[in-house]
Amino acid sequence: MRTFAITCLLTFPLWLTAQSWVQGVSPSPNKITVASQWNLTAIFSQDIDPATLTAGSAVAYGYQSGYDDQVGLSYDAAQKALTLTASRAFLAGEKVSICLTEAIQNTGGAQMPHPYCWEFTIRTSQSNGQLTQSRTEQVGAVPYSLAFLDADGDGDLDIATGNRGSNNITLLVNDGMGDFTLSTKRTSVGNFPEFIIAGDWDHDGDFDLATANAGPGTVSILMNDGTGAFSISGTVPVGLAPHTLNTSDLDGDGDLELVASNFNSNTLSVLTNNGMGSFSVLTSPSVGQGPEQAQIGDWDGDGDRDMAVSNYSSGNVSVLENTGTSWSAAGTINTGDLPHLPSVGDLDGDGDLDLLAPSVNFNRVYLLFNDGSGTFFPAFAPVVGGPWAVTTGDFHGDGLLDFGVVLRNTQEVSIFENSGGSNFKFANSYLTGNSPHQLLTADLNGDEALDLAVANDGASSVTILMNTPTVGLADGALQLFDLQLMQRQEGPTVFIGLERPTLLTLKVVDLRGVVVYALDQRLTEGTHYFPLPSNLCTGVYAYQIEALGTKRAGKWSIIGD
Repeated sequence: MRTFAITCLLTFPLWLTAQSWVQGVSPSPNKITVASQWNLTAIFSQDIDPATLTAGSAVAYGYQSGYDDQVGLSYDAAQKALTLTASRAFLAGEKVSICLTEAIQNTGGAQMPHPYCWEFTIRTSQSNGQLTQSRTEQVGAVPYSLAFLDADGDGDLDIATGNRGSNNITLLVNDGMGDFTLSTKRTSVGNFPEFIIAGDWDHDGDFDLATANAGPGTVSILMNDGTGAFSISGTVPVGLAPHTLNTSDLDGDGDLELVASNFNSNTLSVLTNNGMGSFSVLTSPSVGQGPEQAQIGDWDGDGDRDMAVSNYSSGNVSVLENTGTSWSAAGTINTGDLPHLPSVGDLDGDGDLDLLAPSVNFNRVYLLFNDGSGTFFPAFAPVVGGPWAVTTGDFHGDGLLDFGVVLRNTQEVSIFENSGGSNFKFANSYLTGNSPHQLLTADLNGDEALDLAVANDGASSVTILMNTPTVGLADGALQLFDLQLMQRQEGPTVFIGLERPTLLTLKVVDLRGVVVYALDQRLTEGTHYFPLPSNLCTGVYAYQIEALGTKRAGKWSIIGD
C-alpha cells in the first residue's frame, strides 16, 4: 500500500472577471455530495435582465438520466444571484452538467460573452464499500466496453455493450432491482466496435448510443425508438482505428458533442452535433502516440470544457485547452509505459479536477493532481496485476472520491479508498471474468449506493458487483458547506453556501499571522456574502473555517487593481 499527500493552494482567479459574467457557483464545481433534487446558485458580475431567463438560458443534463427541461429559474437582483431548481430527482452517483448559455443578457441588452458550464455529482448513501458479485451475464463476442442508459424508459439503468468480436451491440435489461436479462434486440455496427457510449443525441428524452469502429475508422450513431430498439442514423468517418469515445456539451449550446480517440493517427476527432443527433467532424487536434479515451473537464476553472488524453504508445498524457474556437496544447505529463483507459475526478477535495491514468506495465495508477490552473503534478498508487482501466466514485458515501481499477492480468477489480486529502489505501479486490477490459459505476438497483459493472472481453460477459448501503440518505445525508472567494463590486467577497443553519466561524490572516477578518455567527440555510476589508493589500492570505462539524483550511491570493 502506498500513501501520498499534497498541500493545496486555493487561489482566487481575478482574471475570470474579465472573461465571464459568472463569478461563483454553489454547489461548487466538481462537488460530489449534491442533493438529488438540487438548488443551485450562480453569482453574476452584471445585473441580469430577468426576461432573458427562459428555458433556453440554462441547460441541465444528467449523464445517466438525461435532460431536465423544466429547471426552475429565479433571480435576486440585489445579489445578482440566479437560483436554479431541479424539477426532478437525479440518480445517486450521477454526474450532472449545467450550462448557462449566451441567451442570458444583462439589463443593457448585452449577451453573455460565452457560455458558462460546470459539473457536480449526486451524493450516495453511506456504505462499508463491500461489493458482492451479483451475477455474470453473457453478451456478444469480445465486449471491449459497456455503457449505462435507461434504454426502455422504465426509470432504471440498463447496460449496453459494444462487441468487437461480433460487430454489434447487445442490451442487458434491468428489472429495477439489479437483475439483468439479455435482450433479443441486437444492432450491427461497423467492424471492430471498440467502444460504446450513451447520450441523448437528439434531445427527445430517450438515450441513444454511439460506437467507435476501429476497422473502418468510423463512428456509428444509433438512435433509440424509446423502447430500447436501436437503428443506425448515421456513420461519421474519423481518424485511423478509433479506440474510444467520450461525450459532453463542449460548446455550451445545450446539445452533446462526441470525441473519438484515433489510435493509429494520433489525433482526437471532435464531432459537433447539430442538435438533432447529426454529427460531423469539427476539428482533429493532434496528441501523443496511441491515444486512448479523452477525458473532458474544466481544468482551469474558466467555465468551459477542456480535454486530456492518455497516450498508450508514447507513455504520457496530453492536456488540451478549450480556447472557444479551437483546442490548443496546454502541456504533456509523462507517466509510465502503456497508460490505458483513464478517469477524472476531484481526488483531493480542493474543488478542481484531477486525472487518473493506469499504467499496465509499471503496475501503478498515476494520480495527476491539478493545481487549479490546469497544471498537473503526478503521484502514483502501486497496483499489482496489470491495471488496465480506472473509474472514480464515492463507494462509501462519505463524501470522499474513491477509485476502482481493472486488473487485466489477475482478472480482478480492486477498490482504493480515499482516507482524506490525497491519501488512498487498498480496500478490496473482486474477481471478474476473463480479460476484464472496462468498468463503470452507477446505482443499478435504486438503493443509492454505488455499484460496478465490468466488461470481460475474454469471457464475452459482463460482471455485476453490487454495493449495500448501511445508512440511507434520509438518515445519513452529508451536510457540508461551500466556501469561495469572488470579486464583487464592493471588492473581494467571501461567498458561503449552507445546507442547513449552523454556527460558523471564519478567520483570515495575513502572512505575518495578523487577523484581517473574523466571523463567529449563527447563519441560516442558504447563501451568504461577507466583503473582506477594502484596504487589504495584494498578497496571500490563509483562512480557517468551521461549520456543520467540518473544518477546512487553505489559502487565497488577492490581486490588487
